[in-house]
Amino acid sequence: MVLAGALVLTPGTVHAAESTNPTSTPPITNVAPTVPETTTNDLVATGAPTTIAQTNPGPVIEATPGPETQDPPLVTNVATPPTVTPPPVIDPLSASPSGHGGGGVGASSTVVTNGKIVFGSDRDGNYEIYVMNADGSGQTNLTNNTATDFEPIWSPDGTKIAFQTDRDGNLEIYVMQSDGSGQTRITNNPASDTTPAYSPDGTKIVFQSLRDGNSEIYIMNADGTGQTRLTNNAALDASAAFSPDGTKIAFSTLRDGNFEVYVMNADGTMPTNLTNNASIDTSGTFSPDGTKYVFSSSRDGNSEIYTMNADGSAPTRLTNNTVIDSAPLWSPDGTKIVFRSLRDGNSEIYTMNADGSAPTRLTNNTATDHVPDWQRILVTTPDPVAPPVTPPASPAMPSDGSVAGSGSGIRLASASGVAALSNVSSSDSLPEAGGSPLLPILTFGLLAAAFYRHRQRPLLQY
Repeated sequence: MVLAGALVLTPGTVHAAESTNPTSTPPITNVAPTVPETTTNDLVATGAPTTIAQTNPGPVIEATPGPETQDPPLVTNVATPPTVTPPPVIDPLSASPSGHGGGGVGASSTVVTNGKIVFGSDRDGNYEIYVMNADGSGQTNLTNNTATDFEPIWSPDGTKIAFQTDRDGNLEIYVMQSDGSGQTRITNNPASDTTPAYSPDGTKIVFQSLRDGNSEIYIMNADGTGQTRLTNNAALDASAAFSPDGTKIAFSTLRDGNFEVYVMNADGTMPTNLTNNASIDTSGTFSPDGTKYVFSSSRDGNSEIYTMNADGSAPTRLTNNTVIDSAPLWSPDGTKIVFRSLRDGNSEIYTMNADGSAPTRLTNNTATDHVPDWQRILVTTPDPVAPPVTPPASPAMPSDGSVAGSGSGIRLASASGVAALSNVSSSDSLPEAGGSPLLPILTFGLLAAAFYRHRQRPLLQY
């Protein structure tokens, strides 16, 4: 069992155990890494439409046969043909009908779903890394060796798992493929390096190390290069986790005399206390949207699961029982929380809804199962691309060469060479031509030809 109120260091590893005494400051104890319960870590790192204006042929007067000297009537109520706006043209290279981003040929939508759950267990006699489906089925040993392997964490793309192991004589950080293959050491020094956690883009890993004499937060590239210290004080800093946007890192610390949850910039500047009370508050993870933070706290007498806003406000208790609930992490889609609990007599993995409802046990054996993390699966589907819009065909010209509008609109009878316009109003429109300006141009040309044949009349008046 976890010692009440104890801060446990497996060789070089810092752990905050749950406490039933919220006011006590846990002492630091060295414990061999093969003792199952003392390796439990509850500080989890976890196109705008184109408008085509018609050519304006100008007003047209009625040509009436009569004496050569008779002036034609002056037309004063002539409407300008309306502007025709064709349907918008959809460019398949830039359109994104589903509204999911860049669009274009090959555009796609990405949805985050919940994958498998990785966790540590000593069911085979020593701590190993296991994986199971989200419903608890298919539990499989990934590491399978005589060393102590624990604190697993998924990479953001769900293809790798980082973890800590003492297989080389002291605790170091390793990375393996999601099926357990390709186990590779990425830290290498005499001190203990533990509790890895990936940055949101997968390029960095934040971790804690004793290489400078006490537990501090470090960051490195995902391949182990560029190891840099972020915190620097005499207190214990442990179990760091990135915010979803990668700009912040939350962690647990004893710098105020008891365990609190702090947040700092990703470069280690501006550390700020989020929890700030006399109980033991240990770190967890941000919600996928970055608005919430889940953590464990003993403020109500024993370790329970809480959420709070990302700025530390509005702490809310999610679990409520007399046993230890700890090590919470959000599901990738933000709808659930995975955690470990002793409510059934030993440490098992549970899930619950994000509001604390519907707790469900996933593991069920007499061993210790703890420190879970949930795989993030990205499902990408192509966006549909709208087909090009073909404008309707222009109406065919009548066989006698006449062009007519609706009702009492424009009418040209080429056989007689007479152009007529009667009762033209703003409600009259030119025949539909699929947005083409050719029809009004043609109409004007025919009208001009008709008037040219009657050029002996006085000049047209506009």
